[in-house]
Amino acid sequence: MNAIARVGLLCSIWVVVAVRAAGQGYAWYPLGSGMNNTVYALTVYNGELIAGGGFTTAGGVTCNYIARWNGSQWQPLGTGMNDTLYALTVYNGELIAGGTFTTAGGVTCNYIARWDGSQWQPLGTGMNYSVLALTVYNGELIAGGWFTTAGGVACNRIARWNGSQWQPLGTGMDSSVLALTVYNGELIAGGTFTTAGGATCNRIARWDGSQWRPLGTGMSYGVRALTVYNGDLIAGGFFTTAGGATCNRIAAWGPAGACCYADGSCQVRTQSACTGTFIGPGTVCIPNPCAQAGACCFADATCQLMQPDACSAAGGTWNGAASCDPNPCPQPGACCFASGTCQLMQPDPCSAAGGTWNGAASCDPNPCGVVLCPGDTNCDGQITVVDVDNFVEALYGMENWTHWPCPWLNADCNLDNDVTFADIDAFVALIGTSCP
Repeated sequence: MNAIARVGLLCSIWVVVAVRAAGQGYAWYPLGSGMNNTVYALTVYNGELIAGGGFTTAGGVTCNYIARWNGSQWQPLGTGMNDTLYALTVYNGELIAGGTFTTAGGVTCNYIARWDGSQWQPLGTGMNYSVLALTVYNGELIAGGWFTTAGGVACNRIARWNGSQWQPLGTGMDSSVLALTVYNGELIAGGTFTTAGGATCNRIARWDGSQWRPLGTGMSYGVRALTVYNGDLIAGGFFTTAGGATCNRIAAWGPAGACCYADGSCQVRTQSACTGTFIGPGTVCIPNPCAQAGACCFADATCQLMQPDACSAAGGTWNGAASCDPNPCPQPGACCFASGTCQLMQPDPCSAAGGTWNGAASCDPNPCGVVLCPGDTNCDGQITVVDVDNFVEALYGMENWTHWPCPWLNADCNLDNDVTFADIDAFVALIGTSCP
C-alpha cells in the first residue's frame, strides 16, 4: 500500500449519515446500499451531497470514485475519475475535486478537476502528483498534497488558483500537505513537512498573505485534519506533542496563557480550555504567576490548601499557613447563647450568630450556665490567693486553660472580654472578696 493510501485509510469511513445531531429519538440510517469501497471526502454542491473516495459503485450504480446523492438515490457525475479522490470543495460555483486521478470524465485533469454542473474540466494543466487537501482563501482556491509543480510552475506541495492560473505560496513545503483550513484570516496548512517557506514549521504553518510562519514549535509528527471550534484552531493527526505539551493526536491553538488552579498549579491553556483562572494571552507558567495555596479555614475547623480567592468563594477564611499539618485553624469551642444553650463553634462564627464565646472544649457538661465571677479562677465562690496559680495560667491563653468547666473568662478582671496582663491590677484588687 502506498503512502497516499495509508494516510487515506486512517481517515476512511463507509458513508453512513445521520439526519440530525445525535439525540433522543434519532438514529443512524444508510444512504441507499452505500459504496463498494472507502469514502475519503464529502461536501455539498447545488443542494446535493457529494462523496468521493476509492469506490467504483454507489447504490449499485457505476460511479467511478465520485457520486452524488439527490435525497433518494446515488448518481454519477459524468463518468467519474480513473483513480482515487481525496479532497472536495466548492469554488466560484463549481465543484472541485483532488486526488490521485489523472482523468475526470475522460478528460485529462492531472490530479485536480472542476465540475461545472454538467461536465468535468481541468484547472490549467493540473499538478505533477497527488492533491490531498483543498480549501478557499482570500477568493482563491488552495490545493495541498505531494505535488511539486502546478500548471507547470514550481509550487512545492501547495498552490493557489486565481481563476485562470496556478501560483505558488512562497517556496512551499519540504514534504506533503495533508490538511487545510482558514483561521483568524490566515491560511493554515498541516502535513508531514518540517519547513514552510524555508522557515522551521514542524507539521503545521500559517500563511499571513505574504509569508509562511510557524505556530509555536509545531507537532512531533504529522497533522492530518484541521478545523475551527469555539474560536480555537483544532488540529488532529499522528502527533503526541504540540508545542512541547502532551497532546495525544489532537490539540487546540488559540490565545493561550497561564491558567491558575485552586491548588496554585499553573498550566498553559487557551482561554476556552482553562477551567481555572486565565491570567491572559501570552503569559507563561515559568516562573509560576499563580497565587500559591495556603491554609483555608472553615467553620467546622477543617483546613484545606487553597488560593485566597478560591478560599473566599468556598466560604472559608484565609489563614495562609503553608500547610494544614498541623491544623492552623482555630478549633471550635463552647459558644453560649442567651437561652443558656451551647454549641461548639469557632469564635468569629459564634459572634456572628449572636453568641458569646466561652471556649470550653465541650458542651457536655454545659458550661454556659456558669455565672462569671471575675477573679474566681477556681470557681469556689471566693477570690483568694488560691486563685493566683490559675490566674497566671489564664494569662497564657484560653488554649492552655485546663480548669473547665470553670470559665477561662473568670480571669477577665477588667471586664474587657479578654485575659491579658492588663487584668493583673484588677485581680489583685479583688482578692479577699466573694462572688455575688
